[in-house]
Amino acid sequence: RALLLIVAAVAALAIVPRVAGGVLDGAGTPSGTSQNVREIHLVVRDMTFYVDGSGEPNPTLYARPGERVRLVLQNTDVGMSHDFVIRSWSVKTRLRKGKGEDRVEFTVPDTRGAHVYTCSPHAEMMGGTIVVH
Repeated sequence: RALLLIVAAVAALAIVPRVAGGVLDGAGTPSGTSQNVREIHLVVRDMTFYVDGSGEPNPTLYARPGERVRLVLQNTDVGMSHDFVIRSWSVKTRLRKGKGEDRVEFTVPDTRGAHVYTCSPHAEMMGGTIVVH
């Protein structure tokens, strides 16, 4: 039974997206970042968001109420313009034309639940969910 619990815990950790050396769901501050700001790196490639180092398209992100987040958006789509927008929170990066990156810092609102993020020019195919827990 203990072995099953360990296997289940390891499997769960394997599917949690990672950022800057730490887990995305806030199980501590990722290494290399400030104690007060957690950095999330999203890469845009082929008209899709990815957490840097993960192959999951348009991933679900996790945050805690009141958490300070720095989102770094890296656009790798040559000739395409992308941004990162959470309309319900009035959070957005600048529209990044072609390769390059932009960043935005924000405080996660106290409203628990699922919130939508998108790329404003491509919202129909580029978007995901941020779960505040």
